Amino acid sequence: MNLRNVLVAMACSMAVLLAGCAQDVDDAAPVPTDGQTDERAEVTTPALTAPPTTSPEDEAEQQIQGVLEDFVADWDNYRATTSDYHADDEGQWVVDLVDSWPLDLDAYNLLLDWAGRWSTAGMELRGESMIVSHDVVVIGSEDGEPEHAESEACLDMTELEPFDYDGQAVDLADDATQYQAWNITWANVPDAGWTLIDIDVTVDEPCEA
Repeated sequence: MNLRNVLVAMACSMAVLLAGCAQDVDDAAPVPTDGQTDERAEVTTPALTAPPTTSPEDEAEQQIQGVLEDFVADWDNYRATTSDYHADDEGQWVVDLVDSWPLDLDAYNLLLDWAGRWSTAGMELRGESMIVSHDVVVIGSEDGEPEHAESEACLDMTELEPFDYDGQAVDLADDATQYQAWNITWANVPDAGWTLIDIDVTVDEPCEA
């Protein structure tokens, strides 16, 4: 093969290679334009949402629920440890104890009476009261701030067991007070928060959740 034929063959080979490369370029995915890139970003970017907000009434209800839970736990604890204070004949510890609870007005007087009676009952109640239901039914506000409320609670006290100060179980013939319905009036007291100011207690049928 002379030199001319070799050059012709090489030229043909280069033409075939260039044609193949051009075909590969045509088959490649097109490079997205700026507009296409922005559109794709808009589809994949999640929308921003504002965080949920809590209304003053919702916050007040949560606080009231928490105050009652803590108070009932303290009341249970007192009745389970009455013998620890029995030697204090003057009973000042009862006043100090009730003073530490979130109580005022009629509710304060009621619990002072209850605590005083338990201090001389000669027995303790061990166990835990269950707040089966507690519904805040009214919240009153002034200038947008909740200031008073009413709630209804039902307490199941069937798990409480009576013992005398020697640790012996006591058989109580009357178990009518194992369920109690509390209708509570609340006040949002400055520097003290939600406070029970009245408790209307009635012996009720077993609580319904």
